[in-house]
Amino acid sequence: MAAVIVLLILILGIIFIIAGSHTNSKNKRCSAQIEGVLAEIIHKPDAPDPYVYTYSVEGVEYKLVTTQRNPDVKNIGDHCTIWYNPSKPKEAVAYHYKSNKGLKILTIVGIVMVALVVILFIIIMIAATQI
Repeated sequence: MAAVIVLLILILGIIFIIAGSHTNSKNKRCSAQIEGVLAEIIHKPDAPDPYVYTYSVEGVEYKLVTTQRNPDVKNIGDHCTIWYNPSKPKEAVAYHYKSNKGLKILTIVGIVMVALVVILFIIIMIAATQI
């Protein structure tokens, strides 16, 4: 049972590290903003509803499908800010985190969780060799 808990802590720690660093880097890459429109909400009974936003950069129309809801939209047709990568306008987010504090905390918690598992593993290995 203890091994399952340790494995679960390790897996969650790795997920936290990946999620925190990935979201943070995408937030940095998507630095340009443009007005977009909520075009569609796809209702799914067993999963989060994907939102479909449309936006145009330099005359090229793009579609962003994400489960991320922009807090400025309530209904189809509502306008909102879409943040996109100026080097690759197809890469976009519907919500731009104003502060990276939460993402940094998530990453740090993940690192601490992985470090705890490594320390526990070392302690267990040392104890096993002394028996």
